[in-house]
Amino acid sequence: MAKTVVLCAYNVANFPAGGGHLWVYMQYVFGLKRLGCDVYWLECFRRSGDAERDAAAIDSFFTRLGSLGMAGHVILRAVDPSSPAEVETLGLSAAEAASVYDRADLLLNFHYAIEPELLARFRRTAMVDIDPGLFQFWLSRGQLQVPRHDLYFTTGETVGEPGALFPDCGLSWVHIPPAVCTEQWSRANGDGGEAMTTVSAWSSGDWIVDRAAGIRFDNSNTPTAARWRTTAGASGTRATWRARRKPIASTSAARAASSRAPSPRACTSRTLG
Repeated sequence: MAKTVVLCAYNVANFPAGGGHLWVYMQYVFGLKRLGCDVYWLECFRRSGDAERDAAAIDSFFTRLGSLGMAGHVILRAVDPSSPAEVETLGLSAAEAASVYDRADLLLNFHYAIEPELLARFRRTAMVDIDPGLFQFWLSRGQLQVPRHDLYFTTGETVGEPGALFPDCGLSWVHIPPAVCTEQWSRANGDGGEAMTTVSAWSSGDWIVDRAAGIRFDNSNTPTAARWRTTAGASGTRATWRARRKPIASTSAARAASSRAPSPRACTSRTLG
């Protein structure tokens, strides 16, 4: 009998422009399917108060996942931030979703701040850290509340290792490489070989805020930020992130900017004041 795996993603439905963000999770979906698993997609959708905009985002979400073979296997929990206890289940009915939770062999969770009550519905749970370094920073600073899981995976090769420049948060980490289903990607240059090269870039208006130290860091994909990220990534370089940091409270503009800390993976972001 096929194993049933529920993959809990974060912010795909609310971020219809993020094609790359969707594909981070789809790599795991395709891999699990290749292993013979029956895979369901679980996600929280945060209503914006604009009914037309929300309807368009939800329709786009189900259309995209349906085109990727997930029709009938999607559970979208729609919540209004002003009434978080009221949940509307879309895709499957609430009863059908409950049946999936009860029979699932594993919850593979990418939504760090998942509701503890929802997490408790699953017999075995594994959290996947795809923000190495950042995740440990958020958790160690109290900016993120993560309910206990059975297992903790991370794509950061130095997470929890001796000499790491950030805390392991008291967790036992299992190291995994980022998932890539190569069947979904054709070669761009020639016949390829044993190694594959990819290029990524992003620009962010968010800041990483360390209130205890009184500083904030740029979260864009700049050379400086990239050097900091290598403390948790594959290269193993332990460069510290000193440049492009600014005091939090030097000006009113800085204080305003500090409030735009990157939202941890939660339906409602929680950054300590």
